[in-house]
Amino acid sequence: MASYRQIYYHIVFGTKGHKPTLPDEHCEELYKYIWGIIKNKSCKLYRIIEYIKNQKEHHRKETFFEEYKRLLKEYGIDYDEKYID
Repeated sequence: MASYRQIYYHIVFGTKGHKPTLPDEHCEELYKYIWGIIKNKSCKLYRIIEYIKNQKEHHRKETFFEEYKRLLKEYGIDYDEKYID
């Protein structure tokens, strides 16, 4: 009997205080590096590049913490407010 399993990971990278430390001119190189690691592990990349490319504009409308709390609520995940901000 064979089984099929598929696992999705949502990985978020951030700096302390969410300070912008990566200049725009180096973003494409970083994305290719991440893609290379994923490919070498025989995994598939699913929309991570699209999300990262639009992230700066997206976070002008909704902060990281607002988005994080919204996602936790959407998926019914309990959290303690003191660990979020």
